[in-house]
Amino acid sequence: MRLRILFVLVALLSVVLLGMTPQAHLSSDDAPSTGAPVRDSRDLDSKPPQTLTAAEQYQHHPTEDEIKLMARLIYAEAGVEPVEELIAVGAVVLNRVESSHFPNSVREVIYQPGQFESVGNEWFNSEPPEVAVYAAREAFKGIDPSQGALFFFNPNKSRNRFLWSRPVTVHLGGHRFTK
Repeated sequence: MRLRILFVLVALLSVVLLGMTPQAHLSSDDAPSTGAPVRDSRDLDSKPPQTLTAAEQYQHHPTEDEIKLMARLIYAEAGVEPVEELIAVGAVVLNRVESSHFPNSVREVIYQPGQFESVGNEWFNSEPPEVAVYAAREAFKGIDPSQGALFFFNPNKSRNRFLWSRPVTVHLGGHRFTK
């Protein structure tokens, strides 16, 4: 009797904590041979699940705080550069969110130690201009002039060997964008 209760508790915990249904653990050899994928009662539509990129994930859901934080970083990093370059800075943040090599939220990427030189300076801590807010919104919509870049730097100011060693995706204004 105790073994049966233990089995039921483990099954309930797997449903609650892992979202597993009794069929979710089956391998393809164990699955019913109907040819159809195994679905549970949570599947309300017939479409297969999609994996969203970071930009797609945020496309309709960035909070105002995330937009403002991104705009502050854009303003601090690229200041008065052309708007395409401002959007590209925001896109780099979202590309990092999408990458397994960086944290998975906008806030964590921006505040990751040693990543953005401007974090904490007077520009970062000031109210961003409307063009920076616009650039942040465009980046959140999925516009990526950086062409998938994970880094950017000013080649006239940086001596960072790591940044110089990265493959260039595009040059925009005063910045070089790299993977």
